[in-house]
Amino acid sequence: EKEDPMVIRYLLSSVHYRRPLRYDQNALDNAKAELKRIREVMQKITYRKNHLGQGEVASAQTILATFDQKLRDFELAMDDDFNTANALSALFEMIKSVNQYLDLDKVDED
Repeated sequence: EKEDPMVIRYLLSSVHYRRPLRYDQNALDNAKAELKRIREVMQKITYRKNHLGQGEVASAQTILATFDQKLRDFELAMDDDFNTANALSALFEMIKSVNQYLDLDKVDED
């Protein structure tokens, strides 16, 4: 079975370059699942951005602050000897926060 090149790229980037890479079907399956999670949140963000209601603009500021913090964490990890494992950890923390925001049925209108 031929793997998606993006899955292989993700797998390669998920391990610090000074560490050995475990390349087997389990590692590929995990990489595929994590990449799917990233793609799904990007689709949700795009949809939400295109359908943002009036009351949601103010509420979106909270998630933007969280996003900015996680982006700083990501950048710090990358500046720390290209530590992609920690950078991806920051990315998934951001995804968790974004998903919690996007999954809200109703955003308070203040």
